[in-house]
Amino acid sequence: MKKYYVILFIFALLAANSDIFAQNRTVARGAEPGELYISNFWFGIFNPNWGPPFYDTARVALYRLTENGKKLTIQYETCYFTTNPETNMNPDFILADATLGVVYNNFVYQKNSYTHSQLWFSDDWGKNWMMREENEGDQVYFSSNCEGLIYKSRRNGPWTSAFKSENYGISFTETNSSYIFGEHGFEDEEFYFVTGSNPCQY
Repeated sequence: MKKYYVILFIFALLAANSDIFAQNRTVARGAEPGELYISNFWFGIFNPNWGPPFYDTARVALYRLTENGKKLTIQYETCYFTTNPETNMNPDFILADATLGVVYNNFVYQKNSYTHSQLWFSDDWGKNWMMREENEGDQVYFSSNCEGLIYKSRRNGPWTSAFKSENYGISFTETNSSYIFGEHGFEDEEFYFVTGSNPCQY
């Protein structure tokens, strides 16, 4: 008999896959009060011949929490092993827009021995997805506190330019800033960043 294992995700994903300088997170605050989106595994089935830790099936999902966590729904789910990233969205780094129901997904994967980054868009709370763009290299995306405004820049390598979209990722134009980072304010190209020094250094 196959054993189904529900993967406990909430505490693990709060610490995993996060980047202090970016919004590459598997948790995103939604536009509605008390709304969160979580991207992580749903369940897995161990391989019947090899057993743990080898999985025969692994399903990933996008979860939506409302009412401050009282209600949890699976908005979207797919197979981690067989989903074709060129045609179907694979939940990864979730970003929420200031517009109700608008969510982005930044998926990074390997194709032809090169890193590729995709930006996916949903305007129905993560149920249906449309690819906005795919780029070679590791692009990082940042949602903002303004409706339809999203930024992108390179994660690795030279930070030569950064781009913004004011139409939900349909098209991007170069910004006045060469580096996009941290958290965003309520103005176009307004960013906040916290830094400090080690008090134990002499």
